Amino acid sequence: MGWFRKSAEQLITRGAGYAMKGQFDRALADIDEAIRLDPRRADYYSLRGSVHWGKDDYDGAIRDYNLAIMLSPKDTAFFAGRGTAYRMKKEYDLAISDFEEAIRLDPQNAIAFFGRGRSTEIQRDRTRTSSRATATSPLTSSSVFLKA
Repeated sequence: MGWFRKSAEQLITRGAGYAMKGQFDRALADIDEAIRLDPRRADYYSLRGSVHWGKDDYDGAIRDYNLAIMLSPKDTAFFAGRGTAYRMKKEYDLAISDFEEAIRLDPQNAIAFFGRGRSTEIQRDRTRTSSRATATSPLTSSSVFLKA
């Protein structure tokens, strides 16, 4: 950076640009530095969470959304982001809980309604598929033992 130090806002802007191009490691470097310079900005943690999400690092995304929620507990975007990360980890109960909190905070939040509906649908389908698989599994059928 030489004699010119970049501000946290400049780093966030550049980091967001890198993220939009799929250059996640470069994005993280800029966002990490912005957080170091201004650690009280919840939106910086949320952006970093989104970058982790883009890298399929859902645990990293959840950690950052947790920090964003601690700093700004009424921002529905942070709950929706964390809910999406939980859904990607197949932790549907936690995802639904986050989406419901986002809806409670903002009953007009379409993203939260979509996320809750999608998580509920996937969870229901998985439960139904699991029940059918167990009911029809040859290992649960007594006929397996009669075929000798």
